[in-house]
Amino acid sequence: MNPVDIANGSIPGIGRPHTVTSISSMNPRDPVKFNGQTSHLTAGELDALCLWHEIDLPDPANPGAHTSHCFGDIFSLCTPRPWYVNTALARPGDSGAWVVCDSRGVLGWDGMIMAGDGAHAYACFAENIMAYAQASNPNLILPP
Repeated sequence: MNPVDIANGSIPGIGRPHTVTSISSMNPRDPVKFNGQTSHLTAGELDALCLWHEIDLPDPANPGAHTSHCFGDIFSLCTPRPWYVNTALARPGDSGAWVVCDSRGVLGWDGMIMAGDGAHAYACFAENIMAYAQASNPNLILPP
């Protein structure tokens, strides 16, 4: 589980997001942060938006093996530029960490980390997560 204070929705070292970022307002190179269970507080920037990408994930039925899965309507993050050394941005255990951006004057929730492959991390859009949650349970009350 990623370190989020569930009681007040605050992300240690980042704060409490004020809004869900709309996909249409996100731009490549926007600075973002996440606080993953393994990588802890990490800075990055948005890379490709509205991406379809094949990601190798561990195969739970076969320890040590990986299987490829195709994901659509996701976005990628990379390390902030300039790139002198490409290091792993997100590590195993960081999945579920919230990606947030404060470049628009408010702390916005952009999405959630779901995978990484070295210098890139992949995330699903917060706007899509919220839409799915509301469609799955119409009585669910979610903050704006």
